Amino acid sequence: MRFPLRGRSVLPCLLLLCLYITSAHTQTLPWNRTLKALESVKVNGNQMLCDTTESWALATIGPMQKMKGAQVEFTFDGFMLSTFFTINGDSLKRGTPIRIQIDSDKEYHLQIIETTSNMGMSSRSIPLHFTTLPLVSLNAQTVSRNYGSAAFRLMSKEQTVSVPTAKVKWRGATSLRLPKKSFGLKLTDGTEKMDLPLLGMRSDNSWILDAAAIDRSRMRNRVSFELWEDFSARPYQSEMEPMAKTSIQGRYVELFLNNRYEGLYCLSEKIDRKQLKLKKFKNETLRGLLFKATYHIDFGNVKEAFNNEKNVCNGWTFSYPDLEDGEPIDWEPFAEFYRYISSGETENLMEQIDEPVWSDFFLLIDLMMGLDNINKNLFAYFYDITSDKGRKLGVAPWDMDESWGRDWKGLVLEPCVKVSNHNKLHIALQSLYNNSYYYAQRYAEMRNSHFCADSLKERFHRYFDLFAESGAAQRETERWSEGGGDDALQMPQLDFDDERSYIDEWIDKRLEFLDRLFNINTDITQHYNDDRSTRNETRIYDLSGRIHSTMPSKGIYIVNGKKVRFRR
Repeated sequence: MRFPLRGRSVLPCLLLLCLYITSAHTQTLPWNRTLKALESVKVNGNQMLCDTTESWALATIGPMQKMKGAQVEFTFDGFMLSTFFTINGDSLKRGTPIRIQIDSDKEYHLQIIETTSNMGMSSRSIPLHFTTLPLVSLNAQTVSRNYGSAAFRLMSKEQTVSVPTAKVKWRGATSLRLPKKSFGLKLTDGTEKMDLPLLGMRSDNSWILDAAAIDRSRMRNRVSFELWEDFSARPYQSEMEPMAKTSIQGRYVELFLNNRYEGLYCLSEKIDRKQLKLKKFKNETLRGLLFKATYHIDFGNVKEAFNNEKNVCNGWTFSYPDLEDGEPIDWEPFAEFYRYISSGETENLMEQIDEPVWSDFFLLIDLMMGLDNINKNLFAYFYDITSDKGRKLGVAPWDMDESWGRDWKGLVLEPCVKVSNHNKLHIALQSLYNNSYYYAQRYAEMRNSHFCADSLKERFHRYFDLFAESGAAQRETERWSEGGGDDALQMPQLDFDDERSYIDEWIDKRLEFLDRLFNINTDITQHYNDDRSTRNETRIYDLSGRIHSTMPSKGIYIVNGKKVRFRR
């Protein structure tokens, strides 16, 4: 260890050197004093976070794709005359930053030396790591299934947020059996909700920190939402509410809980009334309604009476309005829809549901083999039950981490297998179109764009690269290398490179299988891109029996004897 004299008076440095040499007086600096001292040290303007269990620190340096060669600046803004800091032996003092260029092959250490009046000395040397991801810190006395007090900090190059009066809880159901927990986060000023925009996402007080603990890639849910946002039809209420979305945004962060590194998390928005832009409860009148399929549901099969004294019925949770918040609820519009589906008279189905979005939802399930989303892990809603135009049943997906080749236990899903979708609404759509693969034309439309193999793989590759280059993949692997869980559900061992190859191969095989399965309709688009003789092989009629010589833009038509929906 060296302590350069340049830039500081000789006497304090000689004193420090003497104290350093007199090792008999040296003790390990306690963590409470270490953390207090580190509050005055900044890395690119932000504090670092420490894992006091494993004794190391992590600093965020900004959203760069490449770590190697990044410029990092250490600054000290404290007045502690008895505390000294060095970075790899270079002393850090107030007003004189230390700048380094990161070399991925080099180790970095921060040393803190604290002197006392009786000529004693305490010190601690901390290995220092860097990340390009934002950092999140949660400190709470206890965390449980119910919201409790917590201090929340978020640090990134663009934004620093500190909320000492936040609330946090565990979230999830099956996932609570795993040692890496997901969290629900609420921002408050101590009494009232506090809406804040985090990392470029919407301004809100309620957030999710998704652990994706069963997912070997830690990204399936995020990639699925991004794909859904890019290809899915706009929800029907967007005619009245242009900002309405059936998807959510998320940003990856590295999380510390009570000064213990917890790993990679996706800080995410929520599907709620605000995201969907449903009409608010107003003047004692219910308008927008939102339901979450928490358990396996069965449209049309009422196993228990819908009861307005309960916010959970037939596998659905009434999400808005919220009975637990003292708001009135009414299951009747949903019960009426159940009766409609049960009747089997579904010729006017288009008037009852947001058909383009429901069809895209079932197509997404087929594409990614989202078996756990067929009859659960979805939201259903009415935009405004007080108007005929707003009484259609819409849908938004949820919790899509059990997909793209892995089931709810993280085990292999064979790609060349037909999805058995017994959702009553899906069956009603098949009957309406007289076609088991009524969304095959939509698949064909997307096949050379969003459903192109290279495009799908690139969505995953972007995050695999981000995790690797930030160092988060290695830290996540080391933190959760022992797995854990119960006898029936275990966290998988992580190998991000291996999972990347697995997903690439799975996507290729899945698309090849679906191309064969949907063959009768996937050729339609190609017919109209080929020469005249090829085009004449395809016969398209409208429902009145009139033939069309060009590809229709929208509506239901008969193509080579099969009903097909066009949505260009």
